[in-house]
Amino acid sequence: MQLMRRVKLILSFLIMAYFVHAGNWPAGFVERKLAGDLDPTGLVLTPDGRLLIMQKNGKILVLEDDRLLPDPFLNIEVDNYNERGLSGLVLDPDFDRNQFVYVYYTVAGEDRNRISRFIASGNFIIPGSEKIIFELDPMEGPIHNGGAMVFGPDGMLYVATGDGAIPNAAQDMSSTLGKVLRIRSDGSIPEDNPFYTRTSGNARAIWALGFRNPFSIALEPGGERIFVCDVGQASWEEVNAVGAGYNYGWPLIEGPSHGQSVPEDYRDPLYYYDHESGCSVIGAAFYEPETKVFPEVYHGNFFFADYCAGEIRRLDPNSGDYLGVFASAINRPVALLTGPDGSLYYLERAGFGGGSANDNTSSPNGSLYKVRYTGSGAPFIAIQPEDNFLPRGETATFTVRALGAPDLAYQWYADGVELAGAVNDTLVLRSVVLQDSGTVYRCLVRNPLDTVWSDTAHLRVTSNRRPVVDILFPAAGELYNAGDTLYFEGYVEDPEDGVIAPVNWEWTVDFHHDSHVHPALSGYKGEPSGEFIIPRLGEVSPGVWYRVYLRSTDEMGLENESWVDVFPNLTDFTVTAPGGIPVLVNGQRIDGERTVVSVVGIYHFLDAPMIYFSADSVYFFNRWEGRTSENKWIYEAIPGVPTDTLMAIYSAVSLGSGTGLTGHYFNDPGFRFFGRHLLTRLDSTIDFQWGGGPPASGLPDDLFSVRWKGFLEAPLDGTYRMQVIADDGVRLYLDDKLLIDGWVDQPPTSYTAEVYLQTARRYPVRIEYYENGGGAEIRWLWSHAFFTSRIVPSRQLYPDNSIPEAPGEGISVYPVPAEDWLYVLLKSPFAQMVSWSLVDIQGKEYLNGSTFIEAPADVLSIDISGIPMGVYFLRSNTGVQGVEATPVVIR
Repeated sequence: MQLMRRVKLILSFLIMAYFVHAGNWPAGFVERKLAGDLDPTGLVLTPDGRLLIMQKNGKILVLEDDRLLPDPFLNIEVDNYNERGLSGLVLDPDFDRNQFVYVYYTVAGEDRNRISRFIASGNFIIPGSEKIIFELDPMEGPIHNGGAMVFGPDGMLYVATGDGAIPNAAQDMSSTLGKVLRIRSDGSIPEDNPFYTRTSGNARAIWALGFRNPFSIALEPGGERIFVCDVGQASWEEVNAVGAGYNYGWPLIEGPSHGQSVPEDYRDPLYYYDHESGCSVIGAAFYEPETKVFPEVYHGNFFFADYCAGEIRRLDPNSGDYLGVFASAINRPVALLTGPDGSLYYLERAGFGGGSANDNTSSPNGSLYKVRYTGSGAPFIAIQPEDNFLPRGETATFTVRALGAPDLAYQWYADGVELAGAVNDTLVLRSVVLQDSGTVYRCLVRNPLDTVWSDTAHLRVTSNRRPVVDILFPAAGELYNAGDTLYFEGYVEDPEDGVIAPVNWEWTVDFHHDSHVHPALSGYKGEPSGEFIIPRLGEVSPGVWYRVYLRSTDEMGLENESWVDVFPNLTDFTVTAPGGIPVLVNGQRIDGERTVVSVVGIYHFLDAPMIYFSADSVYFFNRWEGRTSENKWIYEAIPGVPTDTLMAIYSAVSLGSGTGLTGHYFNDPGFRFFGRHLLTRLDSTIDFQWGGGPPASGLPDDLFSVRWKGFLEAPLDGTYRMQVIADDGVRLYLDDKLLIDGWVDQPPTSYTAEVYLQTARRYPVRIEYYENGGGAEIRWLWSHAFFTSRIVPSRQLYPDNSIPEAPGEGISVYPVPAEDWLYVLLKSPFAQMVSWSLVDIQGKEYLNGSTFIEAPADVLSIDISGIPMGVYFLRSNTGVQGVEATPVVIR
């Protein structure tokens, strides 16, 4: 007994050395960490086994052979604030053929989500291949985006959308928010949608309604139901089995109806739970893989997770009965996925928690895990051996796939008799004879913990021979160019039956890329010949080829096949761009110059940014110097053409030399009015997320206000879209006109306005802001036809060095920073003598003096031309507020 315990401990240690444990799992389950340092929102598995990991910031990463590739599959500009960002990803049902990828993301600067279709090429998205297929309605806040997508058995794309912080939109039949939408893969709307005749425009896509924030979705295997996990608000989390035309209640009903008055066609959730056991339902996956390795009790289960509780849970999808917690102690699970090999993948978002805007925006320490079942160390057989039927003289092969703690030992038996030396997971029998026919084979698998038998497998041997399969075309050694038509023709004869008719033939063409294989043509049956057009779009690597198969079966069921490999003609071309400006070739960044080896005739996608900002200049794309002059274009590698050099040509315009805006900070006893002046400083940009803290040391956490003043210089002529996000009130004045007015208490709220600006002038700008409790933030962004939404940069902002009027008492200093002269605005309710001194941060005095000031304000001019550059404090005593120390920056 003691020996067995020691063996179990050793085995447990060996398993732990390979599998990194984060969550708590049932006995027999282990997990392995595959990737870390993620900012994840979801994942998708490609048909060839790669994992695509969505990052909230607009990147999709590739995990191939359990290795995270350095270059992203896709990198797009998104509005990555609070819950906004990249939140939906699905592959086309015919992905192997068309390489279509569908993405749901928040459009930068537009307060809306979008569904776009891209084209993949290997491990990256083809630049310029984005096709916008559906635009959702604008949102009022940066929360409740939804974004989960799945293709149904009808080939339609189902999209779960959040209410966008507009709860009533979920019941509004003219809005696409708070719904499950049903569209075709090109974005068009099917006429058989349940509300098609009752609605118009994009609202015709509505398939079901009444959702708050449906972040997760899954299609019931072999069924018609779509399961949607809808994140609740005050009390309930929901798992809904969604059907056409039904209303799931939000915001009229949250959770079960419990006798409440319900809307037309209302459906209660299949399962719901209250906030005592969690706060955010997320993740959706059925356990119905091709190979089921989990114990039978888990087969057919619906798995979901709770983001706050850190648990993965189980549900009976037929009855809606809760089956309990599957795993716990997970740091904010965000997505689940069942692999075809029977494994369960999950993403944990990690981060700091708390639900703040900062935390929601970015959480860069997430991880991807793979969960496997090994039993309690005891062996179990996941894949059983299969029967063999073959002619005499050939080799029979029987294989088992067993899992369990090391060390697994195998022993094969024939008709119950142990086979000497047959101690591997695969039994190979060479040159079988007719007398072997009918033998029954079975494998015994053991380790120190237990023993298990495989199922039986039968060997059948015949004197008949396999049909002879001959491929006439293409010939071995034939070379191709992309765009060519590959013609194939064959001949099949059976030694016993003679010529086999094409009705028993099947042609297949596989596309090989290094060690990966993608089907290019399948299911082509009943024909003696055919043709396949080799695409110009697709994998751009030169390490590719096609393998043409012909398979046939004779009357006895014996099968044979033959194949021919066809390789490409190759050429090369060179791409170059001015130093510092990155261009993309097939999605890969190039700095400087690179020569690309190519299959002849394949299309390569080159992408030169229309506009590029460096530290001091903005570069405008003019043309490609080569065979075309488009920005995003296709370069065709042509046979017999000498190596081309393609250069991106740009012209440069200098950016501004600004340093920011002058910020005046006040206490705010009137809640929306500027009170006593507390601080003046130079703020390089208006991009503050103070949360519950003060904007600067010595300032209050709440009840403060700020007025920023200065000038804005546009780097380009044209219409600009100004965006201000604020919590609480905000006003934006540009060129002495009120452009944005949001002077109310509010959570983080986005306001936008458009204005035409010219490069030849500087526009006066004033931003006013107040904070009245709770979180505090303000951000000022802009966008233009040539660039997407971004924080207005400091180089285009110039401080206001004038001396404005300001209420209250105290002092303000100008300019910021000061050079030769310092101007001091002294405010007092009565005339008085004021003493002042200028000291450094160590308290050493450099200048002092006194002056008589008039009420209510007066200006003191101080010559600072002899003072060294640095940070100082101007101390003064107005006789009312006592001694004040105001920061002064001298350059």
